Amino acid sequence: IIRNSIDHGIEHPAERRAAGKREHGRLTVSARQSGNQIVVEVSDDGRGIDVDRVIRKLADTGRDERELRALGERAKLALIFEAGLSTKDEVTEISGRGVGMDVVRAAIEQIGGRVELHNDPGRGLRILIHVPLTLSIIPTIVVGAGGQSFAIPRQAIEEIVSERSDAIRVDRIGSAWVVTLRDRRLPMIVLADQLGLKPVASSGYPMVAIVSMGEGSYALRVDDVLDNEELVIKPAAPAIMATGIYAGQTLPDSGCPMLLLDCAGLARDAGLQFERAREVEVEEECATLDDGALALVFTDLDGARRAVPLEVVDRIEKVGAGAIHRSAGRLRLTIDDRILPVAAVEGADPKRTGSILRLRDGMTEIAYAIAEPADIVAMPTEIAPAMVPGPIAGVALIDGEPVEMLDPMWLFGEHGEADSESDTAPLCLLGGGDTGWLGTFIQPLLEGAGYRVVSTLAPGEAAQVVLTLDAEPAGGEAAPVVRLRSRKRGGSDGTIYRYDREALLGAIAEVARGGTR
Repeated sequence: IIRNSIDHGIEHPAERRAAGKREHGRLTVSARQSGNQIVVEVSDDGRGIDVDRVIRKLADTGRDERELRALGERAKLALIFEAGLSTKDEVTEISGRGVGMDVVRAAIEQIGGRVELHNDPGRGLRILIHVPLTLSIIPTIVVGAGGQSFAIPRQAIEEIVSERSDAIRVDRIGSAWVVTLRDRRLPMIVLADQLGLKPVASSGYPMVAIVSMGEGSYALRVDDVLDNEELVIKPAAPAIMATGIYAGQTLPDSGCPMLLLDCAGLARDAGLQFERAREVEVEEECATLDDGALALVFTDLDGARRAVPLEVVDRIEKVGAGAIHRSAGRLRLTIDDRILPVAAVEGADPKRTGSILRLRDGMTEIAYAIAEPADIVAMPTEIAPAMVPGPIAGVALIDGEPVEMLDPMWLFGEHGEADSESDTAPLCLLGGGDTGWLGTFIQPLLEGAGYRVVSTLAPGEAAQVVLTLDAEPAGGEAAPVVRLRSRKRGGSDGTIYRYDREALLGAIAEVARGGTR
């Protein structure tokens, strides 16, 4: 198989350059356990199998070409196993001619295995060899989930990280979980939930294992990591193996039977879809971009292509119909137990939103409603500025087409709301014994303006400003005091009418900047 991949699959450098590939071909050989089988994968990034050429070669030997072309796609692909077939016009020292694939299939079937072909014409060929597993000793990681123990093949695990680690972030997007680990975003399976186990109290914090397979990688959340040991694995009962998520069973020293997880089967059971992204190719494609900034190109709600600097895009999330609503005079989105302000192209119907861009400037977060993301490109070096300030900073040429560039500064200035939970936001203390009215009317106003508001100070905490009602004494507070009066007339004593929003916010802003009252 390897000889044929090199000789029949990998093209000459000139042919690869013409096809937009690297001059050097790549051949990958890997093996893994899946259920009660060992799967050996041989893949290359060559030309793949030219089915038409195979049919023509067989027709030259006397086979009925019309009959061959009437076969289904899988049957046509299986013609490569015909005895004596060769698609090469000359004999080479690498693979020879006329013997090989038919012999390969016969040898594998003789030991109870089978061969799968996954052909991508012009891009490569994957050959999967499945051979039965009877009894083996496998290095494993023993994990806990839902009060039970399970083994995971050690070779499938890249690393294990505590969910408390600063290097990892776990987000819920709709009904799915996503893990971001050192700028790498992966889907996550919660093992207890996937197996239908009830959650149990754990002595520690959940752990996240990064599982790597031939198809791709994902994160697996477990309650505990219990042990690291080599276990004797044998096939489990047929009913258990038929689920597709277990690779066998073992009896460890504890005497309690334990199941070995099939990581690939678990991913299939969870419905994970992997793009067979090749990391080396992605790195090389990214290397072709300028070393400078990048831009995200997307289709907006009005159908136009627009772009935004990638630096301000924290993440892209799909949202359901009706997730964006208009309330309190603006578009808003409820997500992750938060309410975010939403910016959108003027006149667009928010119900057409397919995804949102979550934009951050380090302190503030807003959402921008779009139809769908399109591509990531090098940031254009020349932008024709817009005539007037607004959501569009200007127009740039991307792939030869004019694309409007969003103005993040304008968007944050127009739609941004300071995070009231930020430790850097000025702290306002509601003074006096009865903070009921202040908490009902003043606290929402100040929090909406970006201030932190408390009724009692934590140990070591200091307020920048204290608010009291006119009937209450200042009480000798160390911080400047803003006194609110109930009557509209007055003010000679420095108090502010309690319903004068502008005066109240102006006074607090002055104090926060270091002024006095």
